[in-house]
Amino acid sequence: MSGEIGHTIIMPNGKLCPCGNRGCLEQYCSEKKVFEQLSSLENIPKIDSDIVKQLYYEDNQNAKKVIHEFCSYLTIAINNAITTYAPEIIYLNSQIISDIPEILQITKDMLVSSFNKGINIEISSLGSEASLYGGSAVNIKSFLNIQNLTLINEI
Repeated sequence: MSGEIGHTIIMPNGKLCPCGNRGCLEQYCSEKKVFEQLSSLENIPKIDSDIVKQLYYEDNQNAKKVIHEFCSYLTIAINNAITTYAPEIIYLNSQIISDIPEILQITKDMLVSSFNKGINIEISSLGSEASLYGGSAVNIKSFLNIQNLTLINEI
């Protein structure tokens, strides 16, 4: 099963998404949106996760506000995933979350529904290659006609 949780609608009649829908999660909760918001608020033309981290730990109020909003939308996404799929664990794959681990705790604290209790939420260590690993695993399992596959990262 595959899907694009970033294209679930969280804001009816919201911002237009390149997919054609309005109000998709990725228009409110993505690294790109964090960068765009902070770039506009701080009048910095090019922002990356290192600058977000620096501003956040310098107690910059715009950075704190943008990260809090990011956490709010992330909470909605996680809550929807939990109530829809009942996973045992959720991995978050984001450089911003890796750089600012407090985001994970803030988000967990916002998950107040009884459905969310006991769900393990962790930061993924796969980084920007997560999609490649996932796609590879699906193809290897299909080619070998096996149910389970464990990839070991030994470098």
